[in-house]
Amino acid sequence: MLLLASVLARRPLAGVLWNSTTGRGTAWRDDKRSRLYYDVANLTLAAIFTPTRKSETNPVSPTPTPFTYRNAYAHRRGRQTAGFRR
Repeated sequence: MLLLASVLARRPLAGVLWNSTTGRGTAWRDDKRSRLYYDVANLTLAAIFTPTRKSETNPVSPTPTPFTYRNAYAHRRGRQTAGFRR
C-alpha cells in the first residue's frame, strides 16, 4: 500500500530511497522522465511485494512425505511408504 500511495502522491518511494542513498537530492522530482521511470519501478515493486489472497477453490497441497531412499524408490515397487517407518 505504501508504494502505491507514494506514486499517487507523486513522490515514488523508489526515487526517494535511491536518490537519498546516492546523494543526488530531489532534482529528479522536477524531471518528468525520471519521475515516470521511478513510477514504473515503484509499481513493479508493488506488484512483486503485494501479498496475494489464497484462492478458496484451490486447496493447499498436502505435506510431502519426507525424503528417504525407501520413499524415493517406492514407485518401483508399486507402493508408497508412510512417514518415517523403517
